[in-house]
Amino acid sequence: METGTVKWFSPAEGYGFVEPDNGEDDVFLHHSEVPDEDLEEGDRLEFEIEETEKGLNATNIQTITEPEW
Repeated sequence: METGTVKWFSPAEGYGFVEPDNGEDDVFLHHSEVPDEDLEEGDRLEFEIEETEKGLNATNIQTITEPEW
């Protein structure tokens, strides 16, 4: 599993992009792969990367809850 940060996500458009922590190119994020909760810029995710003919897609997405210190 990879980890990254939501770069942007538009619920109205149904997609967005996540910036992987590994420094690779941004990964496409489709609403059908998003858990029931709303995503916002800066949210932390754990996901798998699937390579398609259109580019990299995030699959099996889970939000990461970071502790509040």
